[in-house]
Amino acid sequence: MIVSINRMPRLYLLIVLGIGLVSSCAAQSATTKSGEPETGQVPRLCMPVSHREAPSATPTNIRIPMLGDRYHEVNEAFQGWKETGVPLVGRVDGRWEPVPCGDDTGLFYLVPLLARMTGWSVNKSLDTFLFGVVVVSVMIGMTGLWLAAPGVEGRILAAVPMLVGACLSYKMGDVYVVQGSVVLMLVPWIVYCFKSGVSPWRRFVIAFLSGTVLGFAQWIRTQSGSSVVVFFSVLLFVGILPRIKKLLLLLTLLAGMSLPLLYAGLITHGRDKFLAAHQAGYQPSVNRHLIWHTAYLGLGYLTNPYIAEWRDSLAVKYVQAIDPSAIYGGNRYEAILRSRVIEIARQHPRFIVTTLAAKAGVLAFLLLLCINVGLPAAILNPKPVGLEVSFWLAMAVAALPGIVAIPEPQYVLGMITLGLLYWYYSVRGFLEMRLQLNAETVALTGGRQSDARSAPPIDPMHLEGLLSTYPRSRPSLSSEQQASYVEHYQLNRAGKRGLQKVVAMLESWMHRRVSAQISGGDLLEVGAGNFNHVSYLPTRCLYDVIEPFQELWQNSPHRSRVNHIYYDIGEVALTHRYDCVFSVAVLEHLVDLPFILASAGLLLRSEGTFRAGFPSEGGLLWGLAWRLTTGIQYRIKRGLDYGAIMRHEHVNTAKEILLLLDYFYEHVEITRFPLPFRHLSLYTTAIARSPRLDRCQSFHALRSVSGVLEP
Repeated sequence: MIVSINRMPRLYLLIVLGIGLVSSCAAQSATTKSGEPETGQVPRLCMPVSHREAPSATPTNIRIPMLGDRYHEVNEAFQGWKETGVPLVGRVDGRWEPVPCGDDTGLFYLVPLLARMTGWSVNKSLDTFLFGVVVVSVMIGMTGLWLAAPGVEGRILAAVPMLVGACLSYKMGDVYVVQGSVVLMLVPWIVYCFKSGVSPWRRFVIAFLSGTVLGFAQWIRTQSGSSVVVFFSVLLFVGILPRIKKLLLLLTLLAGMSLPLLYAGLITHGRDKFLAAHQAGYQPSVNRHLIWHTAYLGLGYLTNPYIAEWRDSLAVKYVQAIDPSAIYGGNRYEAILRSRVIEIARQHPRFIVTTLAAKAGVLAFLLLLCINVGLPAAILNPKPVGLEVSFWLAMAVAALPGIVAIPEPQYVLGMITLGLLYWYYSVRGFLEMRLQLNAETVALTGGRQSDARSAPPIDPMHLEGLLSTYPRSRPSLSSEQQASYVEHYQLNRAGKRGLQKVVAMLESWMHRRVSAQISGGDLLEVGAGNFNHVSYLPTRCLYDVIEPFQELWQNSPHRSRVNHIYYDIGEVALTHRYDCVFSVAVLEHLVDLPFILASAGLLLRSEGTFRAGFPSEGGLLWGLAWRLTTGIQYRIKRGLDYGAIMRHEHVNTAKEILLLLDYFYEHVEITRFPLPFRHLSLYTTAIARSPRLDRCQSFHALRSVSGVLEP
């Protein structure tokens, strides 16, 4: 089957776009707020845990989702600023109090500031600010992606994670929009920053501006920028920049972060100074995230006898039962909950492990939902190690709130948007690889294109460079391995017991695929081994073989089916013609593979085919398979490294075999088992038709015919 070079990338693009949008819509449907709204009297931060007050009855009148308490506190902060001229204060029960009492003060300063500067209402300012954060982030992030996006199709692909991430951020609403938006805005520019060819001054500008954005993000939502800082740091230190430049870039990022946070500190100091002068006995409010409060409630994720559910009031009630005078959010409050969490962990460690595992499982599913086809794309075409490690470490950091608290999407929006961008970079890399592959194949095969999977990119890039590596030399074996080599080889080929029997069962797929549609005629098998392929052939055929390893076939029960045995392909007269030349699990062994392929092409009749089955050598799954099975068995039995045997035996990779087939034959059809991807397959079969006789004859003339087929 011939696949158009121009249509193939578009086909992949449509597939991944469809899967990405469907899975992302599914992720949106899973975004629900945790817990039920508080009813009746509720506690208030910075007040004694025994204090209760009625929740505000005023509805939130904005378009973007937001928690009622936070919405009303923004209004209180606006009114307080209007009355006093001091930000972050509000009148509570007739007296001035810090608003909010806690961290994440950025929203309560910036939104009232916007309202004061524009004359808008608080509602309009909230909608404009939060929606603007999402829109501006997408625009800036999209620009960063488009700088490196190849062509129109690449830019369409870049729009997917941006638009889906923007939609999810808007659905989450509240301060959670910052967690997703800061990732969408900065990660594309950080990746661009460390590309080769980017001028040093641009790197420093990007680092400083990124740090400034991260500082504002931290001010609005604590730890919202942590994953991006990790992403930047890992990508920076695994890069090839000089050490001094790495240090300066990191310091530049931190300097940019410090500016908004220092300004936030000045605003908070001014507020505390005002409250100290106007409120007797005022103590500065809590200015940190409540870690142990969150961890305690997070244990209520699964049904258990300790914490009934995820609800703030439950933690307050527990502390109240121990110390009614403790301040909600204060040091004593956190210490009591810390002791309780540690007590539960010591007495019931299995419960802790089960709860954490359940949360991790939900987060893993959510992440896979976002990455979807990006994961196999990354396996098939790995990204640079630094970029891969940066993404996974950043996603792990962004997932921590879901581990400590509960795995609700709004708490891990940073992880979700990182997963969407991981999807993009993986799929884009895979599509670029396909384009490069098709272009190289056309260049190397005279403008004809076979099955798009037939010629993966290899090194060296030019076919002349590959051909010059033949004939190859086998790495030598140690004396211990050489002593048992023949015995091991015979047992491996016999496939009569244990692991060898399982391997033989799997290899039967290659035998069946190679024999499919062979109904008779003159056949020649290259590397027949112990003639184990005979049972797959029709009885009415003339069957010749090439096999120099006499120990394999001399006792074979199929010996009578063989017409003629050659020890070398050079012994076969070029005037002889076959309907099919085939091999099973042989091509990977041949030290002069191009000569065998060229000779086979010259021996075929005009409508004949060359058929081959071989391991997906060089692929991920194949490498794992032999290392975890035969490799372990060989090590246990003989105490030797099976990798040396594999390097001695398999001198050709699947990529090299396919590219050479594509060079010597007009049409090549490929199938793989169990999945149709090089890195996710164990075996590959290729059916080649219409040999390029000029190339076969030219190459055959360059080679001697002795010693080209070794066991």
